[in-house]
Amino acid sequence: MSATPRRRRGAAGRLVLGVLLLAAGGFLLAKNMGFDVPGSVWSYWPLFLIGLGAAKLLWPGSSEDRNGGFWLVVVGIYGWISTRELFGLDWGTAWPIVLVALGLQIALETGLRGRREARDEEVKRVD
Repeated sequence: MSATPRRRRGAAGRLVLGVLLLAAGGFLLAKNMGFDVPGSVWSYWPLFLIGLGAAKLLWPGSSEDRNGGFWLVVVGIYGWISTRELFGLDWGTAWPIVLVALGLQIALETGLRGRREARDEEVKRVD
C-alpha cells in the first residue's frame, strides 16, 4: 500500500527537520567539547528557519503546516535581527517582534474565519 502524497510530504518535512536538529546538535556538542567550529556557521542559522518556514507557507499540507511555517519565519526573523543587531535590537530587546507576530496571526485568523463563515452562509442561502 503506497503512502498518500500528503503523508509523504509530512514524512519528508520531518526528515528535513530531523537532519537540521541533528546538525545543530552536532555543532553545539562539538563546540562544547572544545572543537573549533567556524563562527560564521552560527550567524546564518536564522536563514535556515526563514527558508524552511517559507517553504511551509508556499506548499502547505494543511492550515497547521501554514501556521508552523509562519512561526518558523517569525523566529527566523527574530534570530536574524538579534544576531545582526539590526535597528539597534538584540536578543533582549527584539522580543516584541513575537508579540506583533502573535497579534498579526490572531487578527488574520479571525478575519479569514469571518470571511469563510460569511461565504458559507451565502452558499447556504443560495442552495
